[in-house]
Amino acid sequence: AEYMGKLIEKYPYVAMDTEFPGIVEKTINTTNNREYEYQLIKKNVDQLKIIQLGISFSDENGNAPPGIKTWQFNFEFDTKMDSYLEESINMLSECGLNFERHKKEGISPLSVSYTHLTLPTIYSVQI
Repeated sequence: AEYMGKLIEKYPYVAMDTEFPGIVEKTINTTNNREYEYQLIKKNVDQLKIIQLGISFSDENGNAPPGIKTWQFNFEFDTKMDSYLEESINMLSECGLNFERHKKEGISPLSVSYTHLTLPTIYSVQI
């Protein structure tokens, strides 16, 4: 976490990728309203647990830092206890995610959020 905090000074561009277990809240939107779409996505994210988070750093020219430049966090997820869309879990499994390992070895999202709330990455006006 400290290393990421130091990277932000020279590599202030941050790319993030997340994996969630699908969309469980579905309604038909006939209004083509962006606020409605945002609220629907937010509702799903609020109801579901994150499965994986990837973070990469670069400078304004797209150059990545030497050494470690990308982190991937695999979170606790139990297909017997947590909500998900079957199609999404199947697709993620086909892509190599091992949900038995997520259940046994996954890290707590709360521990990652607490650790990163103390980093300058979160509060930087450059990002």
